[in-house]
Amino acid sequence: MTLARQVGMGQAIASFQWAVLGVGAVFGPFIAGRAAKKFGWHGALLSGFLAKSIATALPVISVSMASITVSSFVVGAMIPGIVALTAGRLSEIMGPAGHKKIWGMATAMFAASQAAGGYALAFVYSFLGTYEALFSIGAVILASGVLLLSTRYLIVRKATQMEKN
Repeated sequence: MTLARQVGMGQAIASFQWAVLGVGAVFGPFIAGRAAKKFGWHGALLSGFLAKSIATALPVISVSMASITVSSFVVGAMIPGIVALTAGRLSEIMGPAGHKKIWGMATAMFAASQAAGGYALAFVYSFLGTYEALFSIGAVILASGVLLLSTRYLIVRKATQMEKN
């Protein structure tokens, strides 16, 4: 609706972007799997959050067709991609036996956070009347996740290097 109403691109372009998001969602788990093989679970999860953060910020920076299409594809890909990477990382941390329990808790926390975030962003939208702020808020929250994962990554990397020496 943002593209059709607020940006003035029309319903056809807005519909096309939903299709691009869907295509991204189809390819997301495959992209995530390749990233996990190349960077490991933690590095791939970090990369996924970074990519989604940047893609979420793109519509705030530019509403060109190329920018919006890249944003739609990457956000679409990272919706299931980050789920797959999170599952892999939790399995790596907890092992196969602990994965079932922690995955149940992670799913419950995700659902509660998604509901709370939805209500909060609906409130922001009702107050401001524009979606632009929602993209900015989403990008900042995702970037905060990148910072948390980066910190954890550096700590684990340093500890691993110390064990090798």
